[in-house]
Amino acid sequence: MEDRARDGESATSGRSRPSWYTWLAFGVYCAMLVWVVMLKFHTSFTDLGGRRSLNLVPFGASGDLSGLGSREIALNVLAFIPFGLLVYFITGRRNIWWPSVVVVLTSLAFEAIQYATGWGASDVTDVITNVAGGLIGIGIATGATRMLAQRAERAAVISLAATLLMLAIAIAVWLKVSGIHFRL
Repeated sequence: MEDRARDGESATSGRSRPSWYTWLAFGVYCAMLVWVVMLKFHTSFTDLGGRRSLNLVPFGASGDLSGLGSREIALNVLAFIPFGLLVYFITGRRNIWWPSVVVVLTSLAFEAIQYATGWGASDVTDVITNVAGGLIGIGIATGATRMLAQRAERAAVISLAATLLMLAIAIAVWLKVSGIHFRL
C-alpha cells in the first residue's frame, strides 16, 4: 500500500491523486480559458456589455462552415481539448463519465454566464463544440494513461505546459508585429 501511495495512488480507493503541477496547470489553464471564452481577450469589463443573444439552433449562424464560423468552431474544439485532458487527471478517475460531466457542466456554465451578464452570445453550437473538444482531451488522457500508466499525467502536463508557453510566445510576437495593443 505504501508503494501505491508514494506513486500518487490512493491506498484506499485505487485512484491516483493529481500532483501539484497538475493542479497548477489546471488553475492557469482555467484562468486562460475564462479570459478567452468569457472575456474575449478584453482586459476591461467596460468593453464587454451589451451583446446578449441566445442561439438555440445548432450550427445555425455558422452552418455553412466557411469563414469565421468554421474558424470559431475549430477554435472552440481546440480550446477545450487541454481542459478535458486536465479534468481527467484532476478528477483522478480512470473512467470517462465523471470528467465528461465536468466538461459539459463547465461549457453550460460559460454560456449561461455569458447570457446573464451580456458579455457575449450564448450559443448551443459553442456548447457542442466545447464538449467535443473536452471529450477529445479526455480520450487523449485515457489513451495516454493506458499506454504510459502513472507517467501519463506528468508527460501530458509537461507537454501541455510547453505547448501553452509556445502559444503565449506566438501570441506575444503576433501582437507585436500586428501592432495590436490591450488596455489595462
